[in-house]
Amino acid sequence: MKERIFVVSDFHGVGDVYQTITEYLDELALCNTDEKIKLIINGDIIDRGENSIEILNDIIDRKDKEKGFFDIEVLAGNHELMMYEALTLQSDEYWLHTNELSWFIPSNGGLYTALEYDDLPKKRQSKIKLFLSQLELQKSYENMMLDTKGVIVTHAHASKIIKDFRDNYNINYRLEDIADDIRSTYSRRQDMSDKYLEFLYTVWDRKGDCRNLGLNNYFTIIGHTPVDNYNGYEYDMFNNVLNIDGGCADLAKGFRRGITVPLVELDFDENRLIINRFKSNGKQLKTHYLTNEGIIKDQPKKLIKTKIR
Repeated sequence: MKERIFVVSDFHGVGDVYQTITEYLDELALCNTDEKIKLIINGDIIDRGENSIEILNDIIDRKDKEKGFFDIEVLAGNHELMMYEALTLQSDEYWLHTNELSWFIPSNGGLYTALEYDDLPKKRQSKIKLFLSQLELQKSYENMMLDTKGVIVTHAHASKIIKDFRDNYNINYRLEDIADDIRSTYSRRQDMSDKYLEFLYTVWDRKGDCRNLGLNNYFTIIGHTPVDNYNGYEYDMFNNVLNIDGGCADLAKGFRRGITVPLVELDFDENRLIINRFKSNGKQLKTHYLTNEGIIKDQPKKLIKTKIR
């Protein structure tokens, strides 16, 4: 069975955008029963928007096969890391911590998510904590793409420590791997370890840092920094970097009235990236194709429903 892989990033608790993407992929899966549809969410599911816990619960139910028609995988963003730190520590060392990386700094938008989490039943809280602990930093594919040897999907930039330690980008580094480092750091028993620092860099650093990690042989898909154009994405052809943070954080904060959200398909067969684009109200825009010839624009194709076998 052919697998079709899609990538989206930075929902930031905006339920309408999340619903647009999941409904589109559910319909795609129902219309193409001979294909396996998989979605990778590239971090920052939560915070700033009002539907963070609702989206988290929906993702967990989909991963548990309790609903939905496509597979789903989630990578860690800086907001998931902040939430994981808070739930891992649950102590004065964290709650009183007020630097810019704290979940409770107003500009980070985690307070509403925290209040909603506190109102959940204990069983659901435990599910969310387990879900966060299992989040990986990045995903890689060793398939040629646009004159590169593969694709790396990661929230802010690809992790150098993963390459140095294992000589392989596609390993299962999870947030639970730094639980002890988090406790030791916040209790002041030790400074931040190299591993903890690298986790921070991977989910917090801005897009320009990709150029300094020797990853030009890979095509890197990131989010984290909202784009400032109508397309919903930014393509750095010189460094093989595609930023797909369409701006849900700005939408949730009221800085924008509407945004364009990209849903990228990794089309290894045709050596191209298919950028499906949606407005925040659900309207589908022209599809863009990122190829060796540049960016090609096309009309959105309607799904043709077929009888489910």
